[in-house]
Amino acid sequence: MRNRIIRALLALVLALVLALGLAALPASAEVSAATPYSHRGEALPDFTVATIDGGSFTLSEALKEKDMVLINLWATWCPPCEMEFPFMEEAYELYQDKVAVVALSIEPEDTDAKLAEYAEAHGMTFPVGSASGTNLGPTFATLGIPTSLIVDRFGNIGYIEIGAQTATTSFTRAFDAFVGEDYAESIVMQTVYGSITANEGDVLAGDFADYAAEESESMTILLDDVPVRAFGGVLGWSNWALSLSEGYHTIGFETRSPRADEEQAWLDLVYAMSAEEFAAMLPEEATYTVSFADQNGDPVPGCVINFCTDETCEPVFSDENGVASYTGAPYAYHLQVIKVPEGYEFDTAQEFVADVLGGALSFTVNKR
Repeated sequence: MRNRIIRALLALVLALVLALGLAALPASAEVSAATPYSHRGEALPDFTVATIDGGSFTLSEALKEKDMVLINLWATWCPPCEMEFPFMEEAYELYQDKVAVVALSIEPEDTDAKLAEYAEAHGMTFPVGSASGTNLGPTFATLGIPTSLIVDRFGNIGYIEIGAQTATTSFTRAFDAFVGEDYAESIVMQTVYGSITANEGDVLAGDFADYAAEESESMTILLDDVPVRAFGGVLGWSNWALSLSEGYHTIGFETRSPRADEEQAWLDLVYAMSAEEFAAMLPEEATYTVSFADQNGDPVPGCVINFCTDETCEPVFSDENGVASYTGAPYAYHLQVIKVPEGYEFDTAQEFVADVLGGALSFTVNKR
């Protein structure tokens, strides 16, 4: 029997991340009436705090030198905070040329001496200080700690994560969304997590609605913190399915949008089933469509893409509308663009995986 996991609009179920590790605030802690998530997309007021090395950290100054700033709100008595610091430190060491990190304790009794001792014991090389004197704790650490905020190069809050991160890639994936020369306008990124214990061959499946711009990637599914499926370019409802190996898995649903109040992705009826149950519900045939357009949105005919199983590949050409369509038995076909017309560029080393239930993808082919 199907085991339904989630039925919710992504923007309204972010509290699911609490399951990943969260320390409750003391009953006396001052909190704001608004939830932290209500501040996504807003500009964060500038602030300056003293750091335990005798210096100071100013948000606006850090953004002059770095692409983004990660602000981590924590306390020395918080076990989940302690759990995530090694991952944060490793991510910081990898990205410190582009990313500033500052860890600010919201505990009034965490003195500089206490913080310095803690930072040294845990190998924390990024700036550490107290959030006292700022409004960060009462505004953002209202549901518990650790709480992390990403402020982008434009000074806007692009990401708020409540609960401990359990892998270095949880940080680096978020960093990748906000760094680089192509980050030209503020986005809001959010991730909802769940978990499942599966038998070998079990399938996680569901319905998905995309309301984003056609060229955007509106949702990514993360299996054990690794991106395994991306959606975008098809407006309206579609289906998806994901094969699972035996054991415990975390499942993440990540969205990115230009505005915090923009409904870009809707998940409905996410459920798990056995391989036999899934095979019984598959249609005899499914249609897979790939649309090719240049950077101006004009269709690109004459592209060649392979639809491959583990045994064979079948090449398909895009027509005058830039569309390559293939109909066959339902399968998670491996897709590889093997040729584009003269005068166009595409990284043919990339490989993609089609949804086993069929559907559509959109690729951008750069016109020289």
